[in-house]
Amino acid sequence: MSRVVQIGVIERLNAFIEISDNGVGISERNIKDIFSPFYTTKPVGQGTGLGLFICYRIVTEELSGAIDVRSSNEGTIFRITLPSAAKREDSTDNLLLQA
Repeated sequence: MSRVVQIGVIERLNAFIEISDNGVGISERNIKDIFSPFYTTKPVGQGTGLGLFICYRIVTEELSGAIDVRSSNEGTIFRITLPSAAKREDSTDNLLLQA
């Protein structure tokens, strides 16, 4: 199985990191729950099910970004999108003005 990591910028407003592989993919049954706390496909005692949940919370709540996942029987792609620092500062200023 090979893995690819790409980094880029979208219209100078967002940056992205894309991690992909060419494995067997994640089933539709599992993909809907992968960001849920304590969700794991591993046997009891071999996984906490917190890794993707923690990543999702950090990216979406702390960094105002997004995580998207696409999967098929040809592999899986995770894409993390983060706003530019200037864009985050603008949204922080708006929150301070509303308080």
